[in-house]
Amino acid sequence: MESVKERKLGIIIQARTGSTRLPGKILMPLGDKPMILYLYNRLNDYFDIPIVVATTDNSQDDHLAEMLVNLDIKTYRGSEDNVVTRFISAAKYMGFTDIVRVCADSPLLDFYFLDELIKVWKGDTENDYISFEFNEKPVIRSHFGVFGEVVKLSALEKVASLFGDNNLYLEHVTNGVYMNPGIFKIRLLNLDRELAPFDGIRLTIDTKEDFKRISGLMPKIKSIKFEAIANYIKSQPELLLGMKQTILENSK
Repeated sequence: MESVKERKLGIIIQARTGSTRLPGKILMPLGDKPMILYLYNRLNDYFDIPIVVATTDNSQDDHLAEMLVNLDIKTYRGSEDNVVTRFISAAKYMGFTDIVRVCADSPLLDFYFLDELIKVWKGDTENDYISFEFNEKPVIRSHFGVFGEVVKLSALEKVASLFGDNNLYLEHVTNGVYMNPGIFKIRLLNLDRELAPFDGIRLTIDTKEDFKRISGLMPKIKSIKFEAIANYIKSQPELLLGMKQTILENSK
């Protein structure tokens, strides 16, 4: 059994500018700074955990990488399509044995939930993957856009070794882990009761409509906590209806 002292947890932010539905979205302004910096600064101010941005070696991400490096933000560049190997290399570059994976298109990440995962991780040396679940799926596959997940580097290395020709697993970092419970040890903390009242809330940013809604929300919300934001959205019928429609159009 691995010792707790031997483990090193770090945050990897998955980021690229080549989004199909909304190209360049992570450089679009949220508040007074690009979305990627808004998220990075929030994480860096709150957590005493090393952070690296894992972007691609595609030339279209040169500007992103240059901006990050100029701000002394740890940056790793790797394959655009084989995101599993990008994460493996970024983790090794930083000396991580365990990874908190977050996506740059989730700027309103709720730190209460992330804190809970990290607390669970500290006492759990057995499981390869730790996250929450909603409607029998890991919440990373949901539309909420406020969650991260924890995965062992060794699990990602096994995915790369066993499923090196499976694009579904290589392009979506943790799919190969949580979709193979016979190979990996999975721990999912159920949030059905907590999330059911907010099933129509969408805070991930994948489309132009998502960005417009989140940008419009920013001046009106007093707390960047999912429950507070969700309750405000529920008080705005037109906003909620628009989110529900986008969820239907972009269901995973």
